[in-house]
Amino acid sequence: MKRIKLTVAYDGTHYCGWQIQKNGITVEQVLNETLSRLLGEDIHVIGASRTDAGVHALGNVAVYDTKSPIPGDKVAYALNQWLPEDISVVDSAEVPGDFHPRHHNSTKTYTYRILNTRHRVPVKRLYSYFYHRPLDMEAMNRAAAYLLGEHDFVSFCSAHAQVKETTRTLYQAAFHRERDELVFTVSGNGFLYNMVRIMVGTLIEVGTGKYPPEHVKDILDSRDRELAGPCAPPEGLTLAGIVYEEQLAPQLVVENDRMFYSLVQRDIRKKRCAYLNIFRCRREELDNLISRMAKKVYRLGADRLYVQCREYPRLDQVLGASKYSDAGNDKEYFTAGDYRFVFHHTVDRLDREFRADPPAELTGRQRALAVIPLETDADRKTYLEIYEKCFYSLPCSHSYSEEEIQALSEDPGQQVCLLRADGQTVGILHMEYVTLDDGEICPAISALGIIGEWGRKGWAGAAIERAAADAARQGYPRMTLQVASTNKKARQLYFKHGFYPITTKMWWYVAIDPVKNIVKSPQKSVDTQG
Repeated sequence: MKRIKLTVAYDGTHYCGWQIQKNGITVEQVLNETLSRLLGEDIHVIGASRTDAGVHALGNVAVYDTKSPIPGDKVAYALNQWLPEDISVVDSAEVPGDFHPRHHNSTKTYTYRILNTRHRVPVKRLYSYFYHRPLDMEAMNRAAAYLLGEHDFVSFCSAHAQVKETTRTLYQAAFHRERDELVFTVSGNGFLYNMVRIMVGTLIEVGTGKYPPEHVKDILDSRDRELAGPCAPPEGLTLAGIVYEEQLAPQLVVENDRMFYSLVQRDIRKKRCAYLNIFRCRREELDNLISRMAKKVYRLGADRLYVQCREYPRLDQVLGASKYSDAGNDKEYFTAGDYRFVFHHTVDRLDREFRADPPAELTGRQRALAVIPLETDADRKTYLEIYEKCFYSLPCSHSYSEEEIQALSEDPGQQVCLLRADGQTVGILHMEYVTLDDGEICPAISALGIIGEWGRKGWAGAAIERAAADAARQGYPRMTLQVASTNKKARQLYFKHGFYPITTKMWWYVAIDPVKNIVKSPQKSVDTQG
């Protein structure tokens, strides 16, 4: 069995949309019936976008599973001989069996054409919306700018939509003129039922001067469909294309007047986990944000989602704690949508004040430890290999790429180094300068790792004392760091070298798998120090 991906173009004029319905013929129905005849199998395609009646497409995407020996790239040629003239497969290819056109990260692009003339043009009637009143395109573009970014688009969603989650992200939303037509191009990570057509209807009202561009922001904030404009007719709308991400973006950052968060997803494929850092969020939207991110990362293949919130650190208290039984023990959790989250660990700030504990004169072992800045590709590769060995299993310790390590090593505010002793590389050290809550700038240990075979020989302590001596010599009154409560080996090491707890900086929670109702543990690394 293999999975074939089709890129489909169609004129939607004579179809009741994409999805199979009882009241008329649809594009999906035609593809199913045609493929079944061609391949001699019972074929059911899965489409990426369920376009409405009368809506066109240049690049909708569908997949189907088959036992047919026809090569994936030849399917388009064979299928087009059987399809009606208003449907065409413009490309076909075999894809991995887990590829799903709606579940993989993608960017969808739609265009909407408005024929803005005094009189109708009959040959354009099926592919544009005729609107005879003059439109102010500049005002419409100022209004469209308020739609960019991540928002709750419930105000621009038809009342018939059957969706729980109405937050989407738009990357592009603007008009340009092509002779007598205004063409609206909008791209995003997803769209609600009739969302583009309602946006166009609303922007047309801005273009006529019914209300100013700034009113679009008020419509978004209201979350009231009644305040938005009418739903524009379907014939002007075309699904221009869908672009799938070959690789997940390492990190997504969203900041608007409602929330500010980052979703670190670089380790979804490698460690099957993701990290949600919430810096700011309206209290009433907190549950929805966490639930939405959990759904997203689980769909992308993660087993775990770690969450922490700077504004509301104790999420279990803010969102309401309940209890569940695990092996006879009662444990507390909070709920966000369909997901349960349990407390996992804290990240604590530790300080060493040099007035109370000044660095002593370096010992022979401490002087024998060489701290070597990264200069070559080989150095960076070695650093990454050691980092992976030391920190792979630590919760919320995400991985780095060689490009990121190079950027860190070139940053004057960072010291990314290899530790060498007796001519051998024994570990790594990452120092940085941080601004504390009171505005004081001081050096901080960001990462310290010793390779397993060199552990318990005093090299980690030697690195700490070398760093402390350098900081004191530069006139800093203290050195700081942050360490997870679960990293007991590192905490004992830092306590031994004069660090003491100052405050708890973060409370991390982890999602319980909603299906199996268990918390999955990460794989254990063979060597851990840091």
